[in-house]
Amino acid sequence: MFRRYNGKHALAHVVRALSVRARIGIAVATLACLSAAGFVLSSSASASTYWGKCNNWGPQVTVKGIGFAFDHYCGTVQGGGDYVQWVTGSFMSYTGCISNWNITAEFFVDSNGGNHWVWTKNGPIHSGCHVNGSDSLFINSYPIAPYKDGFVCSTLKENGTRLTSWCASIYP
Repeated sequence: MFRRYNGKHALAHVVRALSVRARIGIAVATLACLSAAGFVLSSSASASTYWGKCNNWGPQVTVKGIGFAFDHYCGTVQGGGDYVQWVTGSFMSYTGCISNWNITAEFFVDSNGGNHWVWTKNGPIHSGCHVNGSDSLFINSYPIAPYKDGFVCSTLKENGTRLTSWCASIYP
C-alpha cells in the first residue's frame, strides 16, 4: 500500500529516505552543474567580469539535526570593477509556486563606516503561479559612482515581499 505525502511532510519523507552518501552526492552534483553553467564561488566584482552564486531558502526540513531548504535562488552579475552591465536572478521552488514574482537589483555603498542604499532597479512582475523562473535586468552603468566600494543585491520578491537575496561586492 502506498501512502500519500503532502507539502512539507512529503519533502521530509524524501530527505529521510536518502542516505548520507546520496545527499552528499546530490550536493556535489549540484555544485558541478552550477560550475559548468558558469557560476563561480567568488562574489567579488574585481575577480571576474562574470560572477554569481546561489542560495537555498524556503521551508526548512531537519534530518538528524541538520536543516535543509530545498528552494534555490541563483543570480549573476556581469560587469567589471565598479561597472555593472547585467544583474540576473533565477529560482526553482520544490515546495510550492511563487506568485506574481519579480527580481530587483539593489545597490549600496560603503561610506562613513556603514552601508547606505543608493538605488534599486525593479524587474517586471511575472503574474501567475510559477515553480521556476528567471529574469535579467539591464543596468549598463557605474551604479555606485562616485563612490568606490559597494555591493549589489539581487532579490527575489513574491507579491512585493522579499523572499531571498544574494549580494556581491563592487569595487574597482
